[in-house]
Amino acid sequence: MPQYYQRLDKGMDLYYLSIEWLVSIRWIGFTRIISSTLYFYRAIGIVLFEATNAQVLFLIFPNVFEYVFLFESFRQRFCQRWKVTAKQYVVLVLVIAVVKIIHEYIIHMTPFLSFPWWRLII
Repeated sequence: MPQYYQRLDKGMDLYYLSIEWLVSIRWIGFTRIISSTLYFYRAIGIVLFEATNAQVLFLIFPNVFEYVFLFESFRQRFCQRWKVTAKQYVVLVLVIAVVKIIHEYIIHMTPFLSFPWWRLII
């Protein structure tokens, strides 16, 4: 994999996450606070990764914002009558965070994807 791939990928991630964040700042109440907090948390992680190239930062700063954004966008578009409390949002964020940390560990910390396993299938 080219050396610049991670930098390009994280730069593009920050670009589209910024567009999602611009949409989310129009939300009201705790959904705006949660989405902004998660966006800036991930952005800090991306900046630290760019400065250090330490892949362990993906475990510390998982991309929870994107999934909360998708959930809230779907809820506001299709399920407006479904009200989510702050406590339910905290549970949602924690569940997403656990899943994303496992995902980030598999992608960045295990040799699974470094091995060309797809050659075994083809």
